[in-house]
Amino acid sequence: MTDYLHEQSVLHYSIITVIIGIIALSFLKLASGLSFLLGGAIGILAFRLICLEADKILKSAPGAAQKIARRGYLKRLLLYAAALTISIRSDSLVFGWAFIGLLIPKVIIYVLLIVRRLSRGN
Repeated sequence: MTDYLHEQSVLHYSIITVIIGIIALSFLKLASGLSFLLGGAIGILAFRLICLEADKILKSAPGAAQKIARRGYLKRLLLYAAALTISIRSDSLVFGWAFIGLLIPKVIIYVLLIVRRLSRGN
């Protein structure tokens, strides 16, 4: 049976969703497409960072793991804050679309979990 939920599938589906969203929103308004690009790129980058940091944490000693986890959390928090601040401060970007773009990897995880549950019949 195919396992639908792993790092590479979430990354691939997130990238595809962001590209389709950028194209669709750019036809509506260019600012919406650019905002979605900013949010989607930062969301995908943050997801990739959390995957890399999880590997580091699992391979490190317990005392060092807490430091790595805190440092990684602060990195991702600063990325989210930078993307949202840029979208708020900029006149040519839309805050809502940037925020939705940040949530794309999370939405993909939920969708893949639902697909896996439906395919197993639970």
